[in-house]
Amino acid sequence: DEYEFTGCHLTGKEIDAA
Repeated sequence: DEYEFTGCHLTGKEIDAA
């Protein structure tokens, strides 16, 4: 989901995927 990358829960995986 888009909100996973906007700061909802930007963890290592999300930051790497973003």
